[in-house]
Amino acid sequence: MACVDTLTPVSMAQCYLMRYRGARRLLHISALVLLPVLSACGEAASLGAPSPLVRETGASGCTTLNGPKGSTYNEFLGINNRLEIVGYAGVVGSYEFHPGKQFEIERYPGSVATELTSLNNEDVVAGWYEESNGKIYGLTEWEGIWTSYSGPHAGDRATRILGINDSNEVVGYYESRQGIDHAFASHADRKFRTIFRSSTNFVATAINDRGQIVGWETVASGATEGWLLEGKRFTNLVYPGAVVTQPSGINESDEIVGSYEDTSGNTHGFILTKPLIAPHWQEFDEPHASGETILAGINGRDDLVGYYQNGAGRIVAFFCR
Repeated sequence: MACVDTLTPVSMAQCYLMRYRGARRLLHISALVLLPVLSACGEAASLGAPSPLVRETGASGCTTLNGPKGSTYNEFLGINNRLEIVGYAGVVGSYEFHPGKQFEIERYPGSVATELTSLNNEDVVAGWYEESNGKIYGLTEWEGIWTSYSGPHAGDRATRILGINDSNEVVGYYESRQGIDHAFASHADRKFRTIFRSSTNFVATAINDRGQIVGWETVASGATEGWLLEGKRFTNLVYPGAVVTQPSGINESDEIVGSYEDTSGNTHGFILTKPLIAPHWQEFDEPHASGETILAGINGRDDLVGYYQNGAGRIVAFFCR
């Protein structure tokens, strides 16, 4: 069964109840309104059999995993407290990975490309998809119910959701017709809110359950710097000596993860603790990395996910506890 609607709260509830009557909770899609374009009740496109784990666990406590069968590379992009992970695998596409189960390949209905970037503890995943005409929209999905999101202007080129919290508040960015990136947040008041700052490109990447948002921006000098927004207060986040700092995740303990580029052009992961009180930066390189290391996500238990480049030039996903 598939339900396609204009995403009014009533029609979405009817769509859900027809398929999941008797379930204990209803995903409040209406709380994620971001100029919705389309909603569909559908199924995952296919299931991918799990590849053997490549265990390179050492003192770091990190384990690397192959992607679904047939993939050419693998990236872990987000993790929740139940250790469920979203990622992207070359050739195969986006997936959800449940410990001890199969990779579940996910594609937005009718799309030519889909990327899942984040998930919360309520089984809602978020990301973006591309249509055959090249237009890119944000998305959320829960139990086969897909919801599409577009930016605030008819001429916007793309909308991508990069983060979601347990209140189903989402953050990301939309690209204007001029090619400028603008950060946004969609809060529980159901209103689309652009996050403004005097920078060229401004991107929101993650939000925690306290409503704190992290992201990065291109400043006047051309450098890329991170930021943390709490309420109406911005705090700049720049890894010491870095030319690029890009936060990608934040948990409820104010622990922030991301990546930075040093003056030699090398990319490393980082962990930042106590950003508002006594900032402490820690470099993070996956022990088996021969190239870049990207820390993409952190959950409330301080588990980490990301990906790195190995000696053969392959991109490999990792999970650290």
